[in-house]
This record gives sequence, structure tokens and C-alpha cells, in this order.
Amino acid sequence: MSIVATQRFTGRGAVIVSNAWVARESWVVTGTNDPSVAIAAAVSFNAPHVDNPNMRAGRRWAESFKGPLSWIVFAEFTFGDHGAGALTPLLEPPVLMWDYGTTSIATSTDENDNDIVNSANYPIDPSPSITVPIVGLCVRRAEPFFDVQKMINYGASCNSDQFTIAGAGVVAPGQAYCQYINPAQPYTSTAPFVYVEYRFEFMGGTNPFDIHVIDAGREGWYSNSGTPMRGPFCMASGNQVTSDIRLDGTGKPIFAGTLDGSGNPTGGGFFVLDVNGKPQAPISAPTLPTGLVIESAYSSGNQKTLLWSGKVRRAFAGIL
Repeated sequence: MSIVATQRFTGRGAVIVSNAWVARESWVVTGTNDPSVAIAAAVSFNAPHVDNPNMRAGRRWAESFKGPLSWIVFAEFTFGDHGAGALTPLLEPPVLMWDYGTTSIATSTDENDNDIVNSANYPIDPSPSITVPIVGLCVRRAEPFFDVQKMINYGASCNSDQFTIAGAGVVAPGQAYCQYINPAQPYTSTAPFVYVEYRFEFMGGTNPFDIHVIDAGREGWYSNSGTPMRGPFCMASGNQVTSDIRLDGTGKPIFAGTLDGSGNPTGGGFFVLDVNGKPQAPISAPTLPTGLVIESAYSSGNQKTLLWSGKVRRAFAGIL
């Protein structure tokens, strides 16, 4: 017996509310005892509406009519995204939900990469702050089970590699932070699938989720007959500094003073006070801290920015 679908012109309807239009159509389908077959014979998923092709068939259902081989099939046509119409949520595409926020960061350069200094060409201390955007994304999809190990591995980590999020695009290394991977709702151990949410934050720039600190301090190093000694920074007068001064990434002041042939301070700049209360020329630290990295993207001649790892790095290529 062949399957026949005939559109009904009784009961056609439409609701028009701003951009939330809904149209309803129906068909009589005969020749099958399977409602899913009847639905497919009457109207395909995402089929355009006859009067407005911008409206597409989303919700479709069948009700028995005059016997086991006869059905009335209904379909609602609306604007927007109806998904894939798969037979299981496991085959549906992920749902993406965006949000936005801001944060403040210290900067030593303006938008044209000019050093931010005072009229005497000295760095502003403390560095001024600028507001930068943080873009948030929640990706929700159905998965066969919730993988707690995946949550542990990727949660609270940044991407070490370039990766792609379907529907969002390509993310450069270091610019994504996975806040969490969690079940979107309660579930049982026998659930055929679990809705899982992946929460990301994105920021532009170089290593934006790591720790960036200005290299500055109030103590440094001088040489006492070839032996490195620690002491407080001071002016040529011997007066100790009362605020942090900018360092060059090796422990020396960027504006380091020098001594003349008699061992006396000459010119401007900063010195190190020795154990006898005499200003000495600064030297680099005998050893640099383990893991110390100068972030060239945020450093200039007047300021050095140190980069410290702020988040665990993971390869995100297989996260979604």
C-alpha cells in the first residue's frame, strides 16, 4: 500500500507577534502505521513555509485518524534555528550562548605603542589601567556520559594550541580559558545521554590569562670587591627610595646611576646603599629566579613586564 500525504486547508493558522511568528499546517497521511514515517511523508524538517519561506518547519507531530493506517500530521513553522532534527540529541549540534564582561589591566604603552611617561621621560608609577573586554561562551551539547576525568584535565586551564569551536571560529594559543566542564542538569547513572556545558572565556593580546607584573622593587645588588651584596636602592645623596623603582629584568634599575673614578656617584639615576651607608653602582642579580620571563609584548625601554604562568596549559584540540 502506497503512502499518500494530502495537505489540509481546514485548521490552517498563524500567530503574528513582532518577530515571533508561528504558522501551523496539517496533512492527512494514509498507508502507514508508523507516525514517524507519516511525518516524513508530510513535511521534512526545516522545510520552508509556502507563504513565507523564511519560516521553517521545526516542531512536527502526528495523531492517529480513522484507523491504524491514517494520520493527521501537524507542523509549526517559525523563524530561527531548529537544530538538526536528529533522532537523538547525541547527533544534534552544540548550542552556543555568549556573554560579555570587562577587566582592568595595567599598561606601560598607549594604543600606538608609545611609552606612557611623564614630561621628564620617567615612567608613570603606578602604571595606568585600561579596560579590556572579556568574552564568555557556554557550549552545551548532549554526550553519552559525563566524563569526570575530562573535567579535571581541562577545567581551569588555558589552551596551549590553536583550536576551533564549531559555530565560533579559531582561537589562538593562550587566548582561551576553560572555566569548567559540568553537567547542565541532574542525571542518573542509567541516563542515555547527559547535557554537558563547557564554559570558556576569551581575551585578546599575548598570554592574557597569565600573570603580568611590572619589574620593580626597592632593593638591588652591588659588588663588594667582586662579591654580590644586597642593599636598598637610594639616590645619589644616599637617601633611600620611598617607592618601587623600575628594573631592567636583571635586577638593575632601568635608570641606574654610575660612579666616577673616585667611587662617587655621578649624574642621576639610582644606586644601592652599601653596609657603610655609601651609594654604590647597581649590578645585575647574581642569579635570576627560576621561571622568570620578560614579556616582550608588554615591555619597553622604560618598563619591563615579567610573565609568570597563571594557568595550567592544555592542548584544546580535542576538547569539543
